[in-house]
Amino acid sequence: MEENNRIVLLNEDGEEETFEVIELITIDETEYIIAQPIEEDEYDIIFRIDEEDGEEVLTVVDDDEEIDMVAGFYYEDFGGEGKES
Repeated sequence: MEENNRIVLLNEDGEEETFEVIELITIDETEYIIAQPIEEDEYDIIFRIDEEDGEEVLTVVDDDEEIDMVAGFYYEDFGGEGKES
């Protein structure tokens, strides 16, 4: 994947972690990013794009229903071929 399809975020330890963006999805006016850590390709992570103080922030989606909704949309509507989160 091209370099511009990557994002770098700080993990809970304050260290940089690079993710490969698989897909940007909008569901009911909420945007989600499906991404995969570059260092470990065994799982995908779903981030929700939230707005805080006028800035976009990425929030890890950890609610099972929300994960299932986004994964279902990706696999059914986009024909996703990756691994489910």
